[in-house]
Amino acid sequence: MDKVMSARLSEEAIAELDRASKKLGMTKKQFLEEAIHLRAETNGQKPEVSGDDAEARRQRERERRLRILHETFGFMVRDEPPEETIRQMKESWSRAYQRHWEEIDQQIAERS
Repeated sequence: MDKVMSARLSEEAIAELDRASKKLGMTKKQFLEEAIHLRAETNGQKPEVSGDDAEARRQRERERRLRILHETFGFMVRDEPPEETIRQMKESWSRAYQRHWEEIDQQIAERS
């Protein structure tokens, strides 16, 4: 069962709560509950929750982990060594740069 509580927060904290909850796609209530549970767990405490609350928390945790995976998938996973990735990036940039200047040259030629 949910209960209502009141707390005074700085304007900066409220603005950060708004930004973070929107960015993460969760309600402010979900954000605050998760933050409280994570803080309690980092202090070595396991919050006491009823069966329904525990299941809801496990579901939120699964969703959070999937969201993190979705946002970062492939970020650090590469089949090639870093040097090859860098070489490919430089080649891609060089081709884009060349295309850009070819388009500029064409525009100049069309105006002449």
